[in-house]
Amino acid sequence: MHLADRARWADLDGHLLLAHDPWTGIGGKDGRVRTSGLPGLGVAPREGDRADLA
Repeated sequence: MHLADRARWADLDGHLLLAHDPWTGIGGKDGRVRTSGLPGLGVAPREGDRADLA
């Protein structure tokens, strides 16, 4: 997301196609990808999925 304005074309919605996305913080609505407003990208592991990420 930080570099998307430098690209001619960027596919930033691929995570919306996952059946089980273990991350929170970047969502999509109305055809737009939005960050959570938290510091950085605001991405964090979903509660209960932390063991899957080890």
